[in-house]
Amino acid sequence: MANPLGQLRKVETGIRKVENISKRGKNLISNKKNAQNMKEADKIPIEEESGRKAESAFITSFVSRKGEQGINCDFFGYVELNDFGCWVVADGFDEEGFGDDAAKMVSESILSQFIEKPTFSRGFLKKIILRAHKNLKEVKGKNRKKRGMSASIVVFITNYASCVFANVGNARIYFIRDEIVKKKSRDNSIAHLMYEMHQLDYKEIRFHSQRDKLTQSIGDVDKIEVEVSPTIPLSDGDRIMLMSHGAWENLDETEIEVELSKSESVGKWIGKLENKIKSNCETKLPNYTITGIFINEIAQSGQTTKKRNYLKYFFIFLLILGILLVLFVLYMYKRGRDKKYEVAFKHEEVGLKSIEDGKLDQALAEFDMSKSEYEKLKLDNSNSNFVERFIFSSKITNTNLGKQINSVDDKIVQLGLLEETLQMIKEADKAFNNNDFASAVTIYSNARNQINNVKGIKYDKIKDVSEKLDNSIIESSALELGYKQKLEADESVKNSEIENAIRGYLGSKIIFLKYNRVDLIAEVTEKADLLVKVRDKKFNEAFMYERKSYEVEATDINSAIIYTEMARNIYNELKDQIKVQETTDRIAMLTEMKKSLTLESKEYLNEARTYAENGEYDRAMESVKKSKDLSTKLKDDQKMADSLQREADLLSDGDKYQMAKEKYEEAYSVSSNTNNTVQQDYLKGKIDATQKAIDTKKLETNADTLFADKKYKEARNIYKESISKIEPLKDSNYFDRGKFNKILEELKAKEKKAWKKSNWIPFF
Repeated sequence: MANPLGQLRKVETGIRKVENISKRGKNLISNKKNAQNMKEADKIPIEEESGRKAESAFITSFVSRKGEQGINCDFFGYVELNDFGCWVVADGFDEEGFGDDAAKMVSESILSQFIEKPTFSRGFLKKIILRAHKNLKEVKGKNRKKRGMSASIVVFITNYASCVFANVGNARIYFIRDEIVKKKSRDNSIAHLMYEMHQLDYKEIRFHSQRDKLTQSIGDVDKIEVEVSPTIPLSDGDRIMLMSHGAWENLDETEIEVELSKSESVGKWIGKLENKIKSNCETKLPNYTITGIFINEIAQSGQTTKKRNYLKYFFIFLLILGILLVLFVLYMYKRGRDKKYEVAFKHEEVGLKSIEDGKLDQALAEFDMSKSEYEKLKLDNSNSNFVERFIFSSKITNTNLGKQINSVDDKIVQLGLLEETLQMIKEADKAFNNNDFASAVTIYSNARNQINNVKGIKYDKIKDVSEKLDNSIIESSALELGYKQKLEADESVKNSEIENAIRGYLGSKIIFLKYNRVDLIAEVTEKADLLVKVRDKKFNEAFMYERKSYEVEATDINSAIIYTEMARNIYNELKDQIKVQETTDRIAMLTEMKKSLTLESKEYLNEARTYAENGEYDRAMESVKKSKDLSTKLKDDQKMADSLQREADLLSDGDKYQMAKEKYEEAYSVSSNTNNTVQQDYLKGKIDATQKAIDTKKLETNADTLFADKKYKEARNIYKESISKIEPLKDSNYFDRGKFNKILEELKAKEKKAWKKSNWIPFF
C-alpha cells in the first residue's frame, strides 16, 4: 500500500518521529487485507503515548468488504496522535473503474494534512476536506481516463474531550449516547432533499431509488459546500459510527441501537452489524464499510472548568450580613417579598425565553407559575402585620400587581393564539400531504389571519411562519386547481369523454410539475398516456371499420352500413363531431342506395315475369339473375359474422379457449356467405392460434398432474413440449402479445421448478 504520509517530509522533526508516524499511517489506513483482518489491538504507536490520548480510552474497530462486487471502492483510515485523532471513511465512484483510487486519494490527502499540522477546529476540518477535493480535481484534469472519479466522505476529528465531524456525499456518521442515535450527518442526495421537503420519511431514504443521486461529492463539481457539525463535548460511554452507503442502506437505526445494547465490545458490535447487513440485503451485496469507536474514557485536561470568584461571594455575603444586622426585621420582610417577586418575574422571563426557543408548553407552565406567584404577593389589610403595613401600601402594591397579572394573562392569551396557529399549520400540512388542498388552503388562510393577532410576545420564527403560510396558501391554491382538474378528468373518464379527460390530466400535470408533486405527476402522466393509447386504438378501430365499409360496399351493402354505424359509434364516443357527421351522411347515402337496389331487384323480377309471359325465356332468366345478384348484395350475413367474432374475442380474453374456438368457427361459417375475405382470413388465423392455446393448456394440465405426483422429469419434458407449442404465437397477429408473454413466463417458471426438483441431490 502506498505511503499516505509523503507530505511529512516537510515537517522539520527528527528522523525517528517521521519513521514512527509513517509506520503508524501504513498500519492504520486500511487496504484490502487489513480492512478485513485488523482488530482493536492491532495498533502500532507513533511513540510513547502522552498528552490527552494517554488520559483517554478510544477503541476503534471496523470492517470493509467488497460484498458481491468486483472491487472494493470503500476506503477507511485513522490516526490517533498525542492530542488529536482523525477517522476517515470514503466511498469512491467511477463508472470507468477508478472508484477505489478516488476513495484512497481523498482519504490519504485528509490524513496527510491532519498529521502534518494536527489541529482541532471546525474551520480546519472544512479546510482539509476542500483541499482533498481540489487535489482529486487536479488528478482528474491530468488523466483523461479518471475524469469520472468522485467520492463521498465522512471525517471525524477529536481532541479526546470534544469532537466535530463533516461529510460530503452520502457517507454517514452517527453520534450515539446512552445507546440512542442523538446526532447524524446530512446526506447530499435527492432522496434526502425529498425527506426535508416532507415527501419521504427518514427511514424510507434507505430504499428510495434517488438515495445514490448525489447533489455534490468530492471531485465531482467545481465548488462544494462542506457542512461541519458544531463542536460536541464528549462524555464517557459515547459511541461513534462511520459508514459508507453500502452499510447504512442495509441497516436500520433501531438495529444499530439494539445490537449496541447487546454488545460488550466495539468488535462484537461491528461483527453483529455486518451479519445484519448480509441478512437484510435483498439484492447483490454492495461494498460496505462500518467503523465503530467506543469512547470509554475522555481526557480530563480537555475539559474547561469554571473558576468561581469566591472572594466576590465573600464580600457580598459580608455586605448582606451587615445589612441584616442593621435592619434585620425590615430586611427580612422586604427580602422575602423581593424573592417572591423575583421568582414570579423569573418565571415570566423564562416563559418568554421558552417562546423564543419554540418550547411553548414550557412557556405556558412558566406563565401560570408566574401568575400564581404574583397572586401570593397581594396584601390584605385584615391579615397583614404591622411591619407589612408600615413598609408597603396595600392599595399601591395590589394595583401594581394587578397590572403585572394582567400582563401575564395577555401573554397567556397570545401564547394560546400562537399554539393554536401552529396546530392549525400542522393540520394544514397534513391535509396538504394527503392531497386535500382545498382544506389546506382554508386552514392555512385561517392560520395566516390569526398569526397577525399574535402580539406582545417575542417569537423569532413568526416572520418565517408568516412567509411559509403565504407560500403555502399560493401553492395549495394552485394545487387545489390542479387537483380539481384531475378529479374532473377522472369524471370524464367515467363518462367516456376521453379527449376532455386527456386535456384535464395534462392541464393538472403542468401545475403538479411546477410544485414538484411527484406522486401526482406520476398518476396523471400514467392516466393521460393510457387514455392517449385508448384514443389512438379506438381511432384505428374506427378507421378499420370505415375501410371495410368501402371494401364491401359493391358486394354487400348491408355490411357496409353496419361497418359505418360501428365507426360512427366510436367517433361519437370520442366526441369527434366532424367524423360523426361524415359517417352519418354516408349511412344515409348507403340506406338510400339499399332502397334503390331493393326496388331495382323487384323491377327485374317483374320484368322477368313479363318476358316469361311473352315466351322470351332467355331474357327472363337474365332478369332473374340480375335480381339475384342485387339480393346477394343486400344480405345481412356480415352483421351476424361480426357479432360472433366479437363474442369469440371476449371468450378468448377470459381464457375460455375451447368456447372461443367454437365461436370463431361459427363466425367463419357465416362469414363464408359474405365477400369479406379480410375477415375470413382473420378468423382462420384466430381459429389456428386458439387451437394452439388449447393444445398448450392441455399439455400444461398433464404436466401439472405429473408434477403433483412427483414425476418431475416427465413433467419437465411435457412443460418443454407445451413451450414449443405456444412459441409460434410469439409474433402472431392473431394472439394477444401480453397474454402470450404471461403464458410463456408461467410455463418457463414451472419447467425450471421441475428441473430443480428432478436434479436435486440430498446431502447427508
